[in-house]
This record gives sequence, C-alpha cells and structure tokens, in this order.
Amino acid sequence: MQLTHERDDALYLAQTRDNARIMTGIRAEIRENELLHQIEELQIDVHRLNNQINPIPHPIPVYPMVGGPQVIIADDDGMDLDANVVAVPEADKEEEEEELNPVKDEDGEGVIDANTDEGV
Repeated sequence: MQLTHERDDALYLAQTRDNARIMTGIRAEIRENELLHQIEELQIDVHRLNNQINPIPHPIPVYPMVGGPQVIIADDDGMDLDANVVAVPEADKEEEEEELNPVKDEDGEGVIDANTDEGV
C-alpha cells in the first residue's frame, strides 16, 4: 500500500512538472508576442519622430538654375564609360601559334589523346 502511494505521488509530481513546463512555454510565447507588438508600436513612434525632425518638403523644391528638381549636372571629363562593354584580355600569341603534331603508335595509326573528346 505504501509503495502504491509513493508511485502515485511520483506520477503526480511528474505530471505537475510536465504541465509546468508546458505552461512556461505558453507564457514565454505570449510574452514574446507582447514584446513584438511593443516593438512595432515603438518603430512607428520612431518613424513619426524622425519625420518631425527631418521633414520631407512638400512639394519637392525645384531649382531653376540647375534645370529641375534636385538635378546635378557634372562637367564632362572626356572619359566615356560604356557599362555594357567588358574588357577581355587578349590571348597570348604563343598559345595560338603552337602546332600540334599527331602521335602515332607502332602500326602507324593515330593515337587519341586521353584529355580530348575527339573520336569518341
């Protein structure tokens, strides 16, 4: 009888600990959601305060001396750069002029180099 009570008490304690662990996880998740909501509200406040400190002028000012709204004209330095052209280094002429001599075996037949895909 004593053994049964001890076993029941141990099972009850294990269930209580398991329930406490589950509730702790749920509470942590609820707290995380609350903190995320507070962060969102604070970000909105920061944006609002930033707009008060650094307001965006309405309408955007036009600078007639420059030629339009916030346009900066630079002097031409004579160095035109085409973004679509990529410089390709020229191949060495020695590599182009290298001659390949065919290799023949004892029977006089051509031997295929193991590194080429020719004749396959």
